[in-house]
Amino acid sequence: MQFLEKEVREYTQFTWNTILGLEVAQISNRFQMNSNDIVVGKVQIQGSWAGQVVLFFHLPLAKMAAQKMFNLKPEEVSPEEVRDAVGELVNMVGGNIKALVPQPAKLFLPVVCLDGRDFHFPETEPVCTEVFDSRGHQFMVQVLQTKENLSSTSTS
Repeated sequence: MQFLEKEVREYTQFTWNTILGLEVAQISNRFQMNSNDIVVGKVQIQGSWAGQVVLFFHLPLAKMAAQKMFNLKPEEVSPEEVRDAVGELVNMVGGNIKALVPQPAKLFLPVVCLDGRDFHFPETEPVCTEVFDSRGHQFMVQVLQTKENLSSTSTS
């Protein structure tokens, strides 16, 4: 299945603007994964199509998202609020992307890792990768399709 990058960008920008009140711009840079402060949120989609929607943040942007989402001062943001904010954002973006895949499709609960450097997604292939900037902070949205799903769609 071909993912429409335009829709992924629009859903991400809409979610950021509506939920956080932050402007987001798609950029052509590569997301820097070699940092020690990577926060990862993912949500799984299963059904006629199988895969995952994954958001990668650097910790300062994840904290800013929690601050905006929960109306907190910077010093009030705890790791739990960061986890909740990232989980909510990936759930919203993933829920919108779920509408693009063949139905029926079920969205699972989000999983968030505050030390996402070693968060791996075996048996998947990226089908869409978009990098964004919000207030000088980069983040990445990636749609991953399971390899089993890829092989069945390429042979049919």
